This record gives sequence, C-alpha cells and structure tokens, in this order.
Amino acid sequence: MMKHPLFFIRHILGAIEEIPLRWGFIIVIAEVIVALRIFLEITMSTVFHDVISLPVTVIFFNTWFLSLFFFLVICLSIASRIPLIKVAKVLICGLPIILIPPIGLMLGVSDKFTFLVGTWKEILYDAVTFTMFHEHFGFFFAIEIIIFLLGAFFFLISHTSWSRSILGVFAAYGTLIFFGTQPVFFEKIFANNFFGFSHDQQFALLNTILLLASFIFIFLYKQAGLMRSMFFRFRSGRILFFLALCVAMIMGALESDHFYLFNFIIGLLLFCLFVAHTLLVNDMADIAIDRISNPLRPYSSGILKKSDMYFLNAATLIGLGVLLFIIGSIPLYIITMMNIAASTLYSPFRFRKNPFSFLLPALGWSTAVFYGFFAQNPFPTSIPFSVLVLYMSLFLLFCFFIPIKDVKDIVGDTKEGVKNYMTIFGYREGRAVTAASASLSFPAFSFMIGNSLLFMLSIIFSACTLFFVMRYERFGERPLFFLLLFFLLTAIFVV
Repeated sequence: MMKHPLFFIRHILGAIEEIPLRWGFIIVIAEVIVALRIFLEITMSTVFHDVISLPVTVIFFNTWFLSLFFFLVICLSIASRIPLIKVAKVLICGLPIILIPPIGLMLGVSDKFTFLVGTWKEILYDAVTFTMFHEHFGFFFAIEIIIFLLGAFFFLISHTSWSRSILGVFAAYGTLIFFGTQPVFFEKIFANNFFGFSHDQQFALLNTILLLASFIFIFLYKQAGLMRSMFFRFRSGRILFFLALCVAMIMGALESDHFYLFNFIIGLLLFCLFVAHTLLVNDMADIAIDRISNPLRPYSSGILKKSDMYFLNAATLIGLGVLLFIIGSIPLYIITMMNIAASTLYSPFRFRKNPFSFLLPALGWSTAVFYGFFAQNPFPTSIPFSVLVLYMSLFLLFCFFIPIKDVKDIVGDTKEGVKNYMTIFGYREGRAVTAASASLSFPAFSFMIGNSLLFMLSIIFSACTLFFVMRYERFGERPLFFLLLFFLLTAIFVV
C-alpha cells in the first residue's frame, strides 16, 4: 500500500527538527548564508559602487535579513505550536533559497534589492502577483517567495490543521510583506522624529531594533519559567535605580535644542546594552560575594550558567558595536569605550577592593546625560556648558549615593576583602557614615546645578534619606532608590 505524501514530508521534517543544532550554531549558519547573499547582491547589482561606499548599508542588509528570518521563526512557531528551536532548524535548511534572486541579477533580469513602494493598491497588486511584474524584482524573486510559501504550508500542514496552516501561511507572507514595505510604515515617522541620521542609518537602526526584539522574544519565550524566576528574584530597588538613570538621560536630551523620540530610543537602547554588559561582568566577578550576600541573583542561584553569562555578554558587546558603527557618533563611541574600560577595571580587575572604587560607577552612571544629549546630536559642533555642569552634578550625586548598595553586601564584601564604608568601619559605624554620605547627595547635586528652590527641596530628601538608611533593617534599599528617582523627576520640572 502506497503511503500518503504527507508521511514522507513529516518524516523529513521530523529528521530535520531533531538535528542537534543549538541557537548559537543556527545564528552562525544564518549569518553565513545572509553574508553570501549580501556579497552576491553587492557584486552583481547595478548600484555596486554606491552600496560598497556605504558600509552602513551592508549592516542594514544584514540586520534586515536576520530580523526577517527570526520573525518568521516566531510566526511559524506560534502558528504550528512547535518549539522555536525546531522551527528555526527547518527554516535554516530552507534559508539558501535567498540565493535564488542573485541569479536574476547575474542575468540582468532584475535590478537590485529594494522595497515595495507606492500606493496600497500598487503594493497589494505586487503582493498578489508575488512581485512577478515589479521592475526591480521579477521572476526569480517570485520563485523565491512561492517556494517559501509552499514550504511554510507543508511544514504547517504536517503539524496542525488545514485552517490553521492556511492562516499561518498568510501570517508568514504578511510578515514578509511588512519587511518588504518598511518605507510605507516608517518613512513619515522617520521624517518627523529622526535628526542627524541618513536614510540608510535610519533603516539600519530600525532593523537592529527589530533583530534585538526578536532575540529578546525568543529568549523570553524559550526561558519563560526561568525569566519569571529572575523577575521575582530581581531587586526592585535596582529597577528604580535604572529608571533614575533613564530620567538622567532625559535631562541630557532636554539640553538639546530639540527632542526626537526615536533618537532618544536609540540612545536608550545603547545605554541599556552598556548597563547589561556592566551587570553581567559584575555578576561574574562577584559570584563569591553574591553566593553569600545575594544568593537569589540569577547567576549566583544557578538560574543562569557560566556559558549563558558569556553568551549574553558577547551578545551585548556585539549589539553595542553594531549600534555604534551605525550611529557613527565619535563622542558616543569614546564614552562607551571609556565606560567598558572602567567596568572592566572595576569588576574583573577587582578595583572595587579599593576604598574609592565607588568613583568608577559614579563616573559611568553619570554618562547617561551624554547618551541622552549625543543621541539627539550625533555629530555636535560644540557641547553646551550646561551639559557638562549636569554631568558633574550627577557625578557628585552618585558619588555620595552609591555607597548605599554596600549595606546589604557587608558579609560577602568582608569575606572577599572589598573595601568600603561598611567593611572599614563595621556595620553600625559604617551605616552611619553611609547615611551621612547619602544625605549629602541631593544637596550636592542642587548646589552644583545652582538652583535655590531645588536646594531647599533637597533638604527634605536629605532628611528622608538619613531616616531610611538608619532604619535599613526595616525598610531595605527600595525607598532610597525611590527617593533618587523622585528627586531627579523633581529636578526636571524645577530646573
């Protein structure tokens, strides 16, 4: 008796899904195939010299293909209810079909890769005809699309119902059309919300964000239980501290003569990657301390393995490098490199055993102002003196305030030989010195800014800080970081 064709399809797909590939290998293979496609696109395109003269365009091509690939993985996984890793294995085996369109370039049938632009009616016509009659796409692009849709359908029908398979194919094609029509969705937004970035930079930044978003979704989806555990174990006070840094970024952005939302988002993303790098490096360096003082942190508790930490750190550094290359801002590049160097000196090289180690994180966190300002002005001809004053004000604020975080870690810090107020003076005296230091943070900021109203308000914040540090056993660090956040928010409106 002859077996049904779907039996053979299921058998082949099942074998592919069981290939022992991890996400790291899938990313590398996808990058190799995409790089080959980009190389063929550049060398065979009629705009070869224009493209090669703009390296950021190559980054745009790369992030566009990779983000599309991972968005399709997510789309087909949701439609088929199959684990993401299995869908990724199947798609990576089919990814070489992106090498079909360069055949058209070779034969002179097609022109180059571009977007679908025009009215919605024209785009709908191109979508229905699979771009067969589009001036820049044509037959070979149509073949690529049709093969993908057929492959997606057979994959879905081998795992789910006919109706769900058809809907899944439409969703996958909709994803493809979305990526192919980015100017239609984002051109006007870019025109009104981007400053200092070229057209290629805008779309390179957009697709970098989409790629990072897909990675984050896959990581969260894959490690849903792990992430829930991490969320509930994460200290809420540190979240408040990060929000305070975001407010500092806003303060820096407001020092510009304009405020563009997407510029701010790019600066925030860059700063978030830097913060993630510092946290990962610090957790790896302080594992012995955290096992005593912070046993619930993701790494010290065993939720994240050493290989996970190295992978996440490498990903943040690559993301930082890509964003800095796309933005092309020399000030942001210098600031980020200095911050990474300071973070390396502070954690892996154990500068934190020096009693004045708090100066390094204070210098780093204060640069949030510069990320906010230079994201709005990527290529400044001059830097307002007010930005430098704001940076120095935040530096003083953090110098006096940062020792608060050492109160909780006194046991681990003492055992590891870390020098700070708590380990030098002991718990009671160290807490008193920390309280005095933290209570000076808000007046110091206000005095440096030179605002009398804010200075008077800072006295109230100073008194509250003194109270909460001296009652640390009862209240913990959360109200202290809340005071920091609320003070900086107040400063925005007062100053």
